[in-house]
Amino acid sequence: MGNDAAAMEVDSKGGDEKMQEEAEETKKPVAVIDLLCQSVFLLEEAVSAKETNLCMGRLLRQTAAARKRMNEGDIVKLIRKKLPKATELEETLAPFLEVTAMELDENDNKENLTNGQTPMATGDDPSPQASTGEGASTAAKDAPAKPAAKACDKPAKACAVPECEMYVYLLAIMKLLDGGSNDKARALSAAAVERLGHFNRRTMDSIAARIYAYFSWSHERCGDAFLKS
Repeated sequence: MGNDAAAMEVDSKGGDEKMQEEAEETKKPVAVIDLLCQSVFLLEEAVSAKETNLCMGRLLRQTAAARKRMNEGDIVKLIRKKLPKATELEETLAPFLEVTAMELDENDNKENLTNGQTPMATGDDPSPQASTGEGASTAAKDAPAKPAAKACDKPAKACAVPECEMYVYLLAIMKLLDGGSNDKARALSAAAVERLGHFNRRTMDSIAARIYAYFSWSHERCGDAFLKS
């Protein structure tokens, strides 16, 4: 009887610890780049189903959650992660975002430290185990397995690339307006409107409507002097 009670107490403690660990995991904020990738993946699925209007509300809510913490580097990383072949898009946005490769590396290191990850070391490992084959094999066995790549982390589907590209334009315009760069936002929104003219896709209507709205707003924020010229 006493043994059963002790076993139940141990199980109860183990369960409480597990629940506490899960609660701590849920408290950790999701990285901005992960939120943006999830938004792009949602857009991909909607384009595939030809139902972008239905998903727009959810897409904008997810974007709003990332918008407060989003910086220029996150937008560049999103392009390289989800639209790796869109070099023209990155070149178009480069003068507006002004992010250097060094800044991207620094942001990655900060995110790794925030998430509890250790930055990858460079050079030879001075530990004794690294010098022997046995130690290396033991370390390889003890190392945690790499998690499988999530669907939202994979490059965007070819059928949804135009919509994803215009979504990136939208993110960049939002960031410029939030930062008070009204002139840049006006110029970039004009470029986005011109780019929209190259497409004739009903699945782009919802994103196009938002871009036109920011196009108008950016002109208003630049003042009447520009509007009358």
